[in-house]
Amino acid sequence: MRILLIDDDAIGNFICRKIFEHLGFNGQLDITTYARDAIQLLEKLAATSREQFPSLIMLDLNMPLMNGFEFLEYYQDRGWHQSFSQTGIIMLSSSIFPKDERRSRSFPAVVDYFTKPLSIEKIHKAIAYSCSDRLRRVWASSPAAPVYHCAAKGPPNEPYPGQN
Repeated sequence: MRILLIDDDAIGNFICRKIFEHLGFNGQLDITTYARDAIQLLEKLAATSREQFPSLIMLDLNMPLMNGFEFLEYYQDRGWHQSFSQTGIIMLSSSIFPKDERRSRSFPAVVDYFTKPLSIEKIHKAIAYSCSDRLRRVWASSPAAPVYHCAAKGPPNEPYPGQN
């Protein structure tokens, strides 16, 4: 199982990596700070190692050089939303504008929209998405999400190390 995090916030990425470790994520976590770097990785995986294509992409909306919407358009133009239909994308944003969430969800590969800051609960949900394949869409609409133990120890509400 592979998750790709695309976010230009280095401190946020460090914290995310620590939360993934805390939750016992046993898959591969790739982190890029620029969407173009993520595209290079995805191009390589699509061409040479299709089984290594991420099961989940966590994508920041507001980034320099190429924003999340531009990445989604490229992803769709390449046909990856069809070729890798098992891959879901969770948008990450500090935006409070409903139009950003609506636009994000208009892309077929987008399965959820998380507002920042990310929490243990949100990252646990992301790991569950990567485990559950097509159940993602059903789970996203469920008020009480099941816990998947394929990649994370639970419960998701354990305090982060150092938190009281």
